[in-house]
Amino acid sequence: MATRTADREISHLKLQPPSAVEAERHVLGGLLLQPEHWPELSDRLTPEHFIDCRHQFVWRAMAAAHREHGMIDLGTVVTVAAQWIDNLGGLPYVTELSDHITAIGPTYYAGLVEDAFRRRSVWLATARVHHDVTSALTASHALDLLTQAAEEEANRAPAEPQTMHTILGATWDAIREYQYGAAGLVKSGLPQLDELLVVLPPDLVVLAARPGQGKTAFALQWARHLLSEGGRVGFVSLEMAATQLAMRWLSSMSGVSTADMRRQRGIDVSRYDSLTRATERMAGWDLCLDDGAEQTIGEIRAQVRQWHRKKPLNLLIVDYFQLLSGVGEYHSRENELADCSRQLKALAKELSIPVLLLCQMNRGIEKRVSRANPNPRPTKADLRETGQLEQDADAILFLHEEDGQEMIVIDKQRQGQAPAEAYIRFDRTRQTFS
Repeated sequence: MATRTADREISHLKLQPPSAVEAERHVLGGLLLQPEHWPELSDRLTPEHFIDCRHQFVWRAMAAAHREHGMIDLGTVVTVAAQWIDNLGGLPYVTELSDHITAIGPTYYAGLVEDAFRRRSVWLATARVHHDVTSALTASHALDLLTQAAEEEANRAPAEPQTMHTILGATWDAIREYQYGAAGLVKSGLPQLDELLVVLPPDLVVLAARPGQGKTAFALQWARHLLSEGGRVGFVSLEMAATQLAMRWLSSMSGVSTADMRRQRGIDVSRYDSLTRATERMAGWDLCLDDGAEQTIGEIRAQVRQWHRKKPLNLLIVDYFQLLSGVGEYHSRENELADCSRQLKALAKELSIPVLLLCQMNRGIEKRVSRANPNPRPTKADLRETGQLEQDADAILFLHEEDGQEMIVIDKQRQGQAPAEAYIRFDRTRQTFS
């Protein structure tokens, strides 16, 4: 009989749902008569879930009563709430709550309170975003603000916990993929480096060097390897124009130096065939390139999301970190770049893609030069302008020369060996590594 009554009540509520305040009364009144639901509901609700300030006081009184007396009933709640009784509307109001009990129980109404709270949160977020969008610098910036707000609101709902069974199943699937080379390992095309460096989505990989040591050339070669294998690469160039980058790729593939390409009649007629073949191969590349010089991190995120929605990227390259701009006002340039670092890491996780971020080194390494150590090895402390990047990065690489031998130093690596080094040769004429 009780079950049929509850069913009729639920059916009726679906047609005529109670107001948020009425649902709150049912939750509190239900707990006064059925306190065994407190452990479950106290994990779901907080005082902020209640729109009526009196109900916030009652909820805090219930929490205190359970903590201090190990039980919740009308007497203990009123005793604990004595200091707040005037705010609650007096003893009659607290007593009246116990009349708000139905056959459904407080758990059902807790869901309605949660939903009402989320609706209010969405409304407040919408108002905030409306203000932000109207003051946005560009349309893409406004779109990124909208997307971020939607993601934040969607993430408010607690995720279902993963069981050990599902975690182990996913882990064994990943192990099998690693063993058979199908796990999305992103290789640079340099065999010795690929033996040491493990890059998987959503890793943030930092490549740092002093100016002129080949950071962009290394990034272009990594991109060329993936593009030639049929991959899709996003490239955000804050320093060089698209034509400059294309010339470097053509040079590395044809053997014609970029200096000859820029010099009047500098290209020998016999070399045009190799340039043409390189052009034909590059024409089939699945490359997304943005060479806008003055972009905020918000605009970059919006652009990369758009690329990825059309077809998933295998790698995103950003050249380079110190040219990034944040969104809004910051107390210092270091805080601004720290925010850019966090947002790039968040983008890598959101899209599940690896990010190769090029970075300048500070002059601290020059202070360590001595007669006994003319080429000191760089460390994470040599990254310019922010320590946040050191924390966010999954791998940190340095281009370095030691005793006349060029190498890539792996200073940090979450998924593999570190420190380690891979010896390389840099052909500055063709801007290629081998």
